[in-house]
Amino acid sequence: MKLKQVLIFFNNPQLIDTKLSPDYLNKRYSESVKIVVSKRKSLLLFFFMLFIAIICLTAVKENNLGSYIFLTVIVAFSVYKLVDTRPKIVLSKEGIRLKRAFVQWSLITHTKIAKLDDPSADTYELWVYFGKNSKKKILLTDLNYEWEEISHMVEFFKQRGG
Repeated sequence: MKLKQVLIFFNNPQLIDTKLSPDYLNKRYSESVKIVVSKRKSLLLFFFMLFIAIICLTAVKENNLGSYIFLTVIVAFSVYKLVDTRPKIVLSKEGIRLKRAFVQWSLITHTKIAKLDDPSADTYELWVYFGKNSKKKILLTDLNYEWEEISHMVEFFKQRGG
């Protein structure tokens, strides 16, 4: 079980139904919308990790193989996040794709936004319910759209495909 799942188990999230928002009613969307990790935030992560690596290399008196491997891994991870262009969510009138799983709107019973209890920042997840007791969750942090607009777009495409 992942640490995030354990934390969610003990911190009951506040569930909000996805809904159309008056703030986005005049906004036009194409046939499908790809929601990806924000490049700006990925770039900030890269520079932060690079800064940490440089500080660690200059501060450590004994440069051993373990520290080089660790610093290489954290910089490589931030480079991976920077060049990863795969969408986390794709919305269309046919359905919703969450990472690799595609679900048609006709199979979805309801959708909710979960506000997780996180003392450091507001953290949100999109919960998509389908079937009897099945649901998919996707974290809505560091994306190119805010959670409110994602909630709006889910309802917008659900109505177009419903």
